[in-house]
Amino acid sequence: MRETTSVNLPFRSKKERGMDKILFCSFRNNPYGIGGGITTIIEMFNLLKDTYEIDIMTPFHIRPIKSKQHIFLKKEKNWNDLKLPIYLIKSLFLLFKIHKKYKKILVFLPNPSLSFIGDIYKIICQDKLVIYFEGIMREGKPKIFHEKTSLNNKMKLMLNNKILGRLSTKKNVYIVSSNYQKNQLINIKYKSSSIWVIPNLPKSRKYYENELKLKKNKLIITYLGHLNHEKGVDLLIDSYKKVQKSVKNTLLCIVSNTSQNNVTTKKIVKKCKHNTNINLYFERVNVHKLFKKSKIAIFPYRSLVGTAIYPSSILEAMKNRVLVISRYSPILTEILPVETLFLDDDNEIQNLSSLIIDNLTNDSMYTKNLNKQKSNFNYVFNRDKIKSKLKEVLQ
Repeated sequence: MRETTSVNLPFRSKKERGMDKILFCSFRNNPYGIGGGITTIIEMFNLLKDTYEIDIMTPFHIRPIKSKQHIFLKKEKNWNDLKLPIYLIKSLFLLFKIHKKYKKILVFLPNPSLSFIGDIYKIICQDKLVIYFEGIMREGKPKIFHEKTSLNNKMKLMLNNKILGRLSTKKNVYIVSSNYQKNQLINIKYKSSSIWVIPNLPKSRKYYENELKLKKNKLIITYLGHLNHEKGVDLLIDSYKKVQKSVKNTLLCIVSNTSQNNVTTKKIVKKCKHNTNINLYFERVNVHKLFKKSKIAIFPYRSLVGTAIYPSSILEAMKNRVLVISRYSPILTEILPVETLFLDDDNEIQNLSSLIIDNLTNDSMYTKNLNKQKSNFNYVFNRDKIKSKLKEVLQ
């Protein structure tokens, strides 16, 4: 038998191993949120931390990340204490001092209306700069991308798209998550060759939250997320009432860590009050186990504005192999089978309830749609491919 000898190699830091340093610059205003753009930063950090030495410049400490962070506010402070112009000026002063240490500087911006910030950073960073647009530009059509448009919102729409969205020099390197976002940029004269489409990854949760005790032998339909108007939870509840009449033994679980004191939440609670087959949970739950027990996950979003594209709740449901049903949109057709997207028209309640009923009662349809979804997920969100693309951009 061959003898083996173990050798204890000395620890070598990333610097000693010759790793390039890169800097993430975030403009996210939620110090504690683990959704949306914060998820994008965390997952990109986790994906690249063995390849690069990564520092982060951010208004708030991003708790799950163990890295050197240049922080402008203490955790207990409120975003309102640090306005965007002040943060921009302070970050520019810091960037001027430290930018020479980094091979690349990746700036995360919520959407293209803030592209002028990238142009300001470019003055200091030059060719080191890469811009990551987390969300889409606001649009007037289709209506799913915004709330019912008031005069105030129409003015914001005009400011964002017609003015701020077009102000950029468009001479940087850009990353977006979907082809839809890329086409938006091309339509306002960005060069196609400067835009990389790299999907945002589903979150890698640590499952320390509460495990829900759900009734056994129930067909569980799940919603996870905020309860504001754009999320369409009221539509889901109205649709579920129709589902109940056609399919017995179902349970609708609505999970959110939203405050119970706001007006929209109170309306949702009132709608659910006398329905014993709707469970509302205002707590952080073990999402992994919740989805594992679920037959279908419903995300009837009226809007995808203000979120990372693609929405992290949808990606987490897909990752856990639960069938996702959502509202039709050009973005979601890139990752979900069109057969699981309900049409956005005057019959939306009927459209959604019919789609739920069909997939609960027709096993072959359910299996076919779930297999298509699995195939899409495995192709689009292949971590090795995404890492390879990111490394190519950051060369």
